[in-house]
Amino acid sequence: MHILETKNTVFPNLNDLNNTLQCGIRSSLMKVIFILNKMVMGGIETAFLKLIDSIDREKFEIHVILMQRGGELERFLPANVSVEYMDTPSLLYLLKHFHFIRFLSGVYYRIRIRNSKNYQEEILYNYKLKKFSNKNDADCVICYHTAPLCLLTAVDCHAGKKILWLHTQLNKKISNDLYINILKEYDYICCVSHAIKYEFDCRFSNFSDKTITIYNLIDEQEIRCKAEEDSETLTPISLLTVARLSKEKGQLVIPVVTRKLLNHGYIVNWYLIGGGPLEDELIAEIKENNVEEFVHLLGAKNNPYPYIKKCDIYIQPSIQEGFGLTVQEAKILRKPIIASDIPAFREQIEDRVNGILIDRDPESFFKTIAELIDDKELALRLVDNLSNYHFDVHNELDMLHKYIFSEC
Repeated sequence: MHILETKNTVFPNLNDLNNTLQCGIRSSLMKVIFILNKMVMGGIETAFLKLIDSIDREKFEIHVILMQRGGELERFLPANVSVEYMDTPSLLYLLKHFHFIRFLSGVYYRIRIRNSKNYQEEILYNYKLKKFSNKNDADCVICYHTAPLCLLTAVDCHAGKKILWLHTQLNKKISNDLYINILKEYDYICCVSHAIKYEFDCRFSNFSDKTITIYNLIDEQEIRCKAEEDSETLTPISLLTVARLSKEKGQLVIPVVTRKLLNHGYIVNWYLIGGGPLEDELIAEIKENNVEEFVHLLGAKNNPYPYIKKCDIYIQPSIQEGFGLTVQEAKILRKPIIASDIPAFREQIEDRVNGILIDRDPESFFKTIAELIDDKELALRLVDNLSNYHFDVHNELDMLHKYIFSEC
């Protein structure tokens, strides 16, 4: 849950990416299309900005197709990136410009959407409405978001290589048969964690030979540098969660846990950075538990790192994750970490060595937070074990070159 503050940053510890990309690629400029849903403030979109800012523009021509306009991070797309929107043409526009066949098709599709009996049917007809955009030819098309409209748009593009980038599991509301027809069009399925790869391979075993794991790129030097910038003071004992406010991030447990801590004499202040669709429901829970003075919704922040650095305990109560960017960032900034015991976090945290993994019930959160507050030696040991932590991007750079940017 963070964004870049400059549009054309070359990340200090990713400088060797350009050198890596010099090998084995054609001398002519290669066109790469990335397809996303919307540039909202989230982990997927932040990882995407880091990735494209690391690509050598002297070798690659970058195009972005967005299903929707207006995301908070859209303004951070580099100026040398071409952006196209898969807008649905209005019926009035089609009529005014004498596109009668498209007008009649648009009317038909809208009727089918309104009368659709299931989510899958609605998706297919929504896609037909957006399909009027011009075809896109590229050396490589990368579907960077698992929204069904993104998947279908990528399949419809003409490209020498097609890649699906999996940050989360594919929607279980959609039948495997439909997904199979889509997945067979992709050359590689890039998973952001081994946990995502394992779950995908179990569900779609016929495509397991296409799956690879490439972690999201993280720039340690940038994180440490930005953590030194000024920010508001956090009141002890400060707990922090950085994530988009949405169901899968699990923030609804926070007001209940805060109330239990207060009832047992632990005066804590829990700060939440991020915005999203869960905000109204979360505010209602805060009021219901009478913790308005102790749970602080700070909204989205351009730079969350000073807050991570200043907090006493970093907590990630996610229900599901593909790759926990903010957990990695908390590790880099050497904070005591409490996180849900889910597959993605098991890749990132060794329980009670460099963090603590717990069940997602309020009682487990309460007991573990209280334990870290009371047991200073445990908190210090977790921090000390992170003193030599280093996220090595070289393997990810090699994988990017081998599978993504080589011979597009």
